[in-house]
Amino acid sequence: RRPYGTMTCVVLPSVNVKHELLEATRSVKMQDGAIEEDYALSIATGTVGPEAYDKFAAAARKVDDGFLSGLRIAR
Repeated sequence: RRPYGTMTCVVLPSVNVKHELLEATRSVKMQDGAIEEDYALSIATGTVGPEAYDKFAAAARKVDDGFLSGLRIAR
């Protein structure tokens, strides 16, 4: 729940990343003064080859950036 007397200034964008080796989602929902965040991350086991590393790293960075985003609440 948000602290009494506050309002949400910034609602976070959803994260939806699909890559052949990972999938990630993040959603934020506000209802009746409550903030609900859902995170999901699935990474395949195995080795990322040198030819696929750059694409995998870019997808992983996108997930990390999206999961680290903060919710701004003000009085």
